[in-house]
Amino acid sequence: MSLLMKQIKECIENQRFVEIYRGRLCEDDAIFGKIIDASDDFVSMVTFDADFYDGISVIRIEDITRLRWGGNNRISQETVIQKKTLDLQIPRIGITSFCKALDDLNKAFDCVTIHTEEIDDDICFIGEVNQLDGDHVQLHEFGTMDNLDRSYLTLPWRDITRIEADSKYERDLMYVHSKKKEILSSK
Repeated sequence: MSLLMKQIKECIENQRFVEIYRGRLCEDDAIFGKIIDASDDFVSMVTFDADFYDGISVIRIEDITRLRWGGNNRISQETVIQKKTLDLQIPRIGITSFCKALDDLNKAFDCVTIHTEEIDDDICFIGEVNQLDGDHVQLHEFGTMDNLDRSYLTLPWRDITRIEADSKYERDLMYVHSKKKEILSSK
């Protein structure tokens, strides 16, 4: 077992809050949260933006370039987060593959975000999983809050670097789309 995998397992066992960096994909942007599960290839974590719950992420272990925990700032954030999230219920997500994780996240939250950071780290795709197989996933996308468009998109698994669900933005976007008729009629 590699040192990184030992540290990931220790962080899970001790319920540590961590920062995960993926330098080859997004330079200095860290994903902050608590790792809740790990397989040979993936980790899943509950993520936070500052001290607010911001969903679940599944990332490839091979993309992790740094794993950081401890320190006064992270411990202070952890203290505030634990106070705010006492009743947070996280569904069990299979992380043997992106396909399994995406299917479980979609069933739990009805909406997922897919990142293809090796192609462009500024773009993500948000939607409902329409179909998936061993090679591709098809999303019924939610357009931005500006255009409220819906379209279908098929992506190969090999391009996917991270998947997420239940972020604040996703929840807000789904709400706006549920009010689409009202919004468009008022324009």
